[in-house]
Order: sequence, then structure tokens, then C-alpha cells
Amino acid sequence: MNTGEISGNGCPLTSREHAVLHLLTEQPAAPPVLLAAKLGCSLSTFRKHLSNVRMKMGVSCQTEMIVRAVQYGWVNLPRLTFVAGEQRIGLDA
Repeated sequence: MNTGEISGNGCPLTSREHAVLHLLTEQPAAPPVLLAAKLGCSLSTFRKHLSNVRMKMGVSCQTEMIVRAVQYGWVNLPRLTFVAGEQRIGLDA
């Protein structure tokens, strides 16, 4: 496991912290215990990674963390699809 910084885009997060950020971007409403299980770590470890991400980014809430990460180019939003009647409209973020 790489514990160094992700340097390709200037992201100061470790690979695990980046994984936490990526999961939160993909599933912002998922319970933390589920996200911890997906990472294969305990809930307390997940929360510690999350706390580190917030501290490094200088944010206080998950929404701001995701918005800034997208603005910085550290993560991409998933493709959005809206359904209106029989018509499906896909939007790339």
C-alpha cells in the first residue's frame, strides 16, 4: 500500500485518503460503515482517514470536500442520468 502523496495532480492525500474521497464522491449518502467495509478497514480507521482528508483540505463538511476535490481535479463525478417519461438524458459532469 502506498502511503505517500499522490503527485500526478498535486493532491496532498495518501492513496488511502484518496480512496476514501473517491468512495464518498461515488456514494455520498452511503453509511460510513459500508464505505469502511468496501475499503477493507475498520470504521474507526475510515473515520481517521476522513478526518485527515478534511484537515488537509481545510473543509468542515463532506459536501464542501467533494466540491473542492472536483474543482481541484482530484476526483471526477460519476455520470448522471435523468429520466423524464420514456426519455433518458445522460450528463457527463
